[in-house]
Amino acid sequence: MWLRRWQAYLFPGAAEADDGFRRQIQRLGATGLQVAGGVTIGTTLFLTVGRFFVQPEPETLRLRLIEAAVMFALGSLNFLFASWPNTARRARTIAVCSSLVTASTLILFSLLITGVAPSYEDFIPSLVTLVLLVSVAAYPLRPAQSFAMGLAMCVIYTVETSIIHRTLYLGSGPLRTNLLFIMMLSVLAAGLSGLLYRQRYLTYVSYERSLQAAEELREAQTRAVMAEQSITIAKIAAALSHEMNNPLGALKSSVDTLLLLTARQATAPPEDHCRLVRLQSDLRKAAQESIDRLSRIVTRMQRFANLDQAEIQEVDLNQLVEDAVALTRANLSSGITIETKLSALPRLECKPSQLSSVFLGIITHSVRAIGEGSGLIHACSEASSHGIDVVIDHDGTPLRDEQINSLFDPGFQVTGDRIAAGNWGMFGFRRMVREHGGDITVESPLPGNEKRQGTRFRIHLPLRTALISA
Repeated sequence: MWLRRWQAYLFPGAAEADDGFRRQIQRLGATGLQVAGGVTIGTTLFLTVGRFFVQPEPETLRLRLIEAAVMFALGSLNFLFASWPNTARRARTIAVCSSLVTASTLILFSLLITGVAPSYEDFIPSLVTLVLLVSVAAYPLRPAQSFAMGLAMCVIYTVETSIIHRTLYLGSGPLRTNLLFIMMLSVLAAGLSGLLYRQRYLTYVSYERSLQAAEELREAQTRAVMAEQSITIAKIAAALSHEMNNPLGALKSSVDTLLLLTARQATAPPEDHCRLVRLQSDLRKAAQESIDRLSRIVTRMQRFANLDQAEIQEVDLNQLVEDAVALTRANLSSGITIETKLSALPRLECKPSQLSSVFLGIITHSVRAIGEGSGLIHACSEASSHGIDVVIDHDGTPLRDEQINSLFDPGFQVTGDRIAAGNWGMFGFRRMVREHGGDITVESPLPGNEKRQGTRFRIHLPLRTALISA
């Protein structure tokens, strides 16, 4: 087990078999070039100005300015490479090469300056440390890449110090202590790279899992809300069937009787014609009333379902409340009464189908709270400078405190070996209202109710909703 764990840290290349993680590493590499470029320019500027004030050394000023110019150029090249479109795929290779060139430049100028100020050779280990640690922090290097880069710097140090010492007689040549230090630093850089690389991978995996969980939650929400809507549609269909039976029956009877009277009129004696004409007029009037009633039912249903209309419209909320009340009354038991007290409201830009579902769902919830007994459901509306309030209350069984606290929280209920959705309807209603910029609040029991019964739902909507018309 421990061997696999160490292998995952030191040899994490298999992680990049995931296309998403590989693309993320490529983006981090391109970003690292910009970071390293900024660090190179900023550090060079700071050291150049700082040395001028701390140790002016006019005799080394020329070489230090040339060194600063070269470092500025290398930092600018990093920014240039990072801006190229195809840099991301080769970002780490460019980063390693840039770091090696930077280290080589710093070592070279440190050796050249030793001709005037011998103490500058002592800065070489610090400069190599700075370059290596910046590279490890800025670039998403694998441990092997960081270790190889450290060894390459060790070779560069050995070659440059040997050549400068033999040709220009500057410096002390490659020092064993410095070589040992750079090699130890290479091992440290490899360990740090492994740790950072592993953290990046675990962060990526955690992010992907959170996205997957969020997607599964959205799918579960959609399925639960669709289930709630299916139940609502089934209730609406039952209500419409009940409400349409009477006008359809009356219309069928009127048409049948009209056909019969028309047939009799052809053979009836003249003295019966006036009576038959009056009967036909009454039947036509009854048929027209039935047709008008059916038309109102169809119009109400179209408003509820928002058929053949734009999703966002300006509507009168009172009409939506009346539609929901009418659809609910069709299946009410004889003991339940619904009263309305609707004030004049300004027209509101909203999604009528959503708000109709909210009103119908809360009225249906109130009916269930009353149960088989008798009770009163009251719906009212009022407008103010703060917005529009639609209040629906009932005098049925009140909600407990824990029920109020979790009323709008989606969840699942486990009954035996079956799992069912719970509260998803109320969760969906609040989400629809909040999409309009409003909210739903609940009071239970009703204020002033002596028996401490009932519940009040207040749907508040701003005069200008948060919706954007298409």
